[in-house]
Amino acid sequence: MPLADAVAAMPWPGGDAYAWGGGESKVMTAIRRYLRDHIGLMQGAVSMTGYWGRTDDVGHDHTDDGHGAD
Repeated sequence: MPLADAVAAMPWPGGDAYAWGGGESKVMTAIRRYLRDHIGLMQGAVSMTGYWGRTDDVGHDHTDDGHGAD
């Protein structure tokens, strides 16, 4: 996860902070955990929103136009 790795590689200046981010769900979860568990930010100081989730393309029929006759 390049974004989560980049956040972890940043030097932390210390002090109080508020962190907000939005992106792919697993990446936001990793960043939230890093900020809470390693940096020590409190729950109310971290808001990461997963706007979408990455899926595994294996086994998905990309020819379906969404109007299938189920």
